[in-house]
Amino acid sequence: MVAFAKRYARSAPRQGTAPRDALRTGRGECDVARARGDRVSAASLSRHETLRDDAVADAEDQSARNGRIFVHGTLIACLILLLLFAFIVLRGLSKASQEQDGFIRYATAGLIMLFGIQTLINMAVNVGLLPAKGMTLPFISYGGSSLLAMALTMGFVLGLTRKRPLAGRLPRSAETESAAATAKATEQVA
Repeated sequence: MVAFAKRYARSAPRQGTAPRDALRTGRGECDVARARGDRVSAASLSRHETLRDDAVADAEDQSARNGRIFVHGTLIACLILLLLFAFIVLRGLSKASQEQDGFIRYATAGLIMLFGIQTLINMAVNVGLLPAKGMTLPFISYGGSSLLAMALTMGFVLGLTRKRPLAGRLPRSAETESAAATAKATEQVA
């Protein structure tokens, strides 16, 4: 590749190639001419540097305007995403605190905290507060196993926190009643 570039540079005509090279490489005509070994006068050098400085300033100004629009839109989207994750975590923890059964309360709180901490670590890594961990953002980042694990986690949370209106009021069969009576009688004997 280098040999081809050297051969092309030797065979290419010297006149008229500087503007094309400057556009291709992003360098000024004087830089390209100086790199080829051509002589450059001080007047043309200062004129080209002034033009280049003006072009760079215009490009930076345009970039800053586009950057402000992009940053504001991105900031709003990130805040909406942060609020959505915070809502899911807070809602899950409030559901866990309303449960009477200790197992359901702790299991739900643990699964929701897993979801919340994974979200927090991913966001902290992206902001630069933590070193890179490779942890995905739940339901957003690409990854089949992570998506499956989070879907199962949220399925367990939904299953644990669902309303069970008939739980504890199931009818007893005759076998169950006789087994309960036998157990009660053996407790009284002992």
